[in-house]
Amino acid sequence: MVSILFFIISFSSSLNFPADNVIETTKKVLQDLGIPVYRVTDGTLTTETITLHIDSLSNYIIEDQFDENPGWTRARFWLKIKISGTDKDETQLEIFAHFQRFGVPSALLLIPPAWTDIESNGRLEKEIFSTIERKLNSRRK
Repeated sequence: MVSILFFIISFSSSLNFPADNVIETTKKVLQDLGIPVYRVTDGTLTTETITLHIDSLSNYIIEDQFDENPGWTRARFWLKIKISGTDKDETQLEIFAHFQRFGVPSALLLIPPAWTDIESNGRLEKEIFSTIERKLNSRRK
């Protein structure tokens, strides 16, 4: 029997701005970061899948089973960002980053490579949130 385990790590915080401003600023921040938005529905932005260099993946994931001879060859991620207005001038922003890598745990294993979900360490989510917050505050001045 094969078990699939999905890790859902998110970053959530409130911003003292109207939801429309947060949505537009979030779209702009993602565009500036080169992360295309795939879909926007009911205050939820979903990005396209972004390829990430396998060596930079370790900056964004929790890795507790490091192998000395890893067989991971590719990495990717996508984001889901939920934006909901709690009142006229306060908005809840929740960012989910979903990371995957392709290959095998050890290059010495003779098993077919596959995409594997990996738990985020929350760094990317915090970086994006901070950038959104800075951009919103700079417009307020």
